[in-house]
Amino acid sequence: MLASYLVEEYTEETVEPETDFEQSFTVRRLERAGPVTWDEAVRTTLLERHQYDAGVVGEFEDRHSGESFKVAFTDAWTSEYAETQRAKNAGAQRQLMGGEYPEHSESARSGEFEPGLWDSPVSVLLSLSGSAAPHGELLPPVDHAREVDTWSDCYHRVRNLVEYELGVPSGSWGYTRADDVHGLKDKGHTNAGYTHQHAVIFFDLEAAEVPDLPELELEEWVHEKFHDKVVSKHVDECHLASEEAHGEKSVDVEMELGAAGAYASAYALPAPEKPMVERPIEYVAWASVLRASGTQRIARSKLFTDAAKADLCKQQTGVVHGERLMYDRSGHSSELVCECCGSGVGIGETMTAHRVSDSGPAVVATDGGEAVEERPETVVVGARVGESRERAEVRQRAQQYIDVNGHPGEVSPGLLGEMGVSPEHADVVGEVLGGEDSSASVEPIEGVRRDGGEESRYELQRLVAANGETREVAGGAGGAQYRELVLPVEDILRKTRLQYVGDGCHPKIVVELSEGEGGRLATYNPETAARALVNAGVRIPWVADRALSFELTERPEFEEPVPPPHLEGEVS
Repeated sequence: MLASYLVEEYTEETVEPETDFEQSFTVRRLERAGPVTWDEAVRTTLLERHQYDAGVVGEFEDRHSGESFKVAFTDAWTSEYAETQRAKNAGAQRQLMGGEYPEHSESARSGEFEPGLWDSPVSVLLSLSGSAAPHGELLPPVDHAREVDTWSDCYHRVRNLVEYELGVPSGSWGYTRADDVHGLKDKGHTNAGYTHQHAVIFFDLEAAEVPDLPELELEEWVHEKFHDKVVSKHVDECHLASEEAHGEKSVDVEMELGAAGAYASAYALPAPEKPMVERPIEYVAWASVLRASGTQRIARSKLFTDAAKADLCKQQTGVVHGERLMYDRSGHSSELVCECCGSGVGIGETMTAHRVSDSGPAVVATDGGEAVEERPETVVVGARVGESRERAEVRQRAQQYIDVNGHPGEVSPGLLGEMGVSPEHADVVGEVLGGEDSSASVEPIEGVRRDGGEESRYELQRLVAANGETREVAGGAGGAQYRELVLPVEDILRKTRLQYVGDGCHPKIVVELSEGEGGRLATYNPETAARALVNAGVRIPWVADRALSFELTERPEFEEPVPPPHLEGEVS
């Protein structure tokens, strides 16, 4: 649990010296760190968000020159972030499904049309949720959000369905997904302010193995497949989800996408233009839940992320996407990617264009680093390797001739005619007869060493708020601070007489609850007793101890009782 979402209680103790040469000192000890209420979390969110809505900048220093400059900061709840996500979704759509580049004076592709890699894109929107009050009483919202998130299980069902059952190659499908809040577009009722998820699966229908049906019937067929395979998995894995709430409307299939990027963004980024304090209370409450749990609310598959990178690369002036290549260093694959943006989307077409060209050898650039002895200021940044398809076929034909007929001795017009090889490729036949292979030779490409592997020359020094307040950050660790969180039930078990139950001592535990909370509860399970006390609002250990009594019995006089409905479930 984030430290900013905890109620902390400290005590101070004085440590006396052990010898005459020492001095006493005071220590501050954290006695308790408990979760705040939802109301307190909302207040914290609004206070922390105010600095971003008002404007907060980071002051950087150039390590080389010593000069400083400022950069405006944003986070995942600002309109700038929302617009960036929309642009990424639109970029991925253009590269995979086709579309026009936005009009911009600095864009190399302003207003141009991109045909896209897929012939017939289809989308499947999944809406996955769960009840906030499965037993009539509201669950803690952070626990609910984690319980509803079953994507790690559903993803495997999606992949198996798309790649194995529908036969779609891995490069012809992808997804975007995002958390959403109940209560904005509808009343939300009990679930208002609680979270649910949307996942949008895109795939190329042309690459899929689907039955030959009319469009409407095919749409129903795809709908049934995703409902039976994926939505049912969510219902099985999430005990808060019911089949009644995940009927036909939990899956939406679109054969005619239109602006697919905007279609996906509409579910991921509600109300981006308003500061947090002006948004509906359901949205603020939901934002508090996601901030407290450190949840990433927007995600894309690697294909969609790479497609967005390629889209931006193609709009850069002075850059040709895929002109220079390197091996992917992200750890996801060993494929060749664009050296400029790190994306492999569209690179296959670039490689094919080089390989079928008869104008010269193919160009495959690497990120080598060997210095050239004659010019130490340069390094080998790439290499030329390979040959045209026509010369490669001649090489193969010559080798097959030798394997069948034996070595002919030397190249002659008659031998070329017997092989069906043009005289212009006599040198290739000569190489094969001589046991040589120039297609494997490497011609180095020289260039200036890149600075990508060096430490950044810019260092963040301080944060500056709109009111002029500053906070030094240089030399300190960033990110959230965390505390060990002891849940109330565990706290009661540790600090009351319940800690002694067990190890040969198994008395009947009697819990005296206030009227209206169940009256009197008897159990042999200390955890059941602790949970009953916490649900009744008794969370202070010494108060809980006063509500407990123990009776030694030779044998249980009754079976372990089932807690009343309002006492079921975990407490956090």
